[in-house]
Amino acid sequence: SGVTVEWFVTSGGGLLSASSTTSDANGIAQVSYTLGPIVGNQVVQAEADLSGSPVSFTAVARPDNGGGGEALRAK
Repeated sequence: SGVTVEWFVTSGGGLLSASSTTSDANGIAQVSYTLGPIVGNQVVQAEADLSGSPVSFTAVARPDNGGGGEALRAK
């Protein structure tokens, strides 16, 4: 807990609800991601001062997604 995680959109555009978050008592840090306008793979990367960092999350935007959000969690 208490670990700062920095979040970056690395592919596909889109918006993050925060550029950094702090992990909770369960070791989970999360951010909301709104898909960008690019159809196809969109990638968000989480970085922290921990082994295994960075971690990438991939969402697939389809023409009918309507710009919905995705909740991303790192543990």
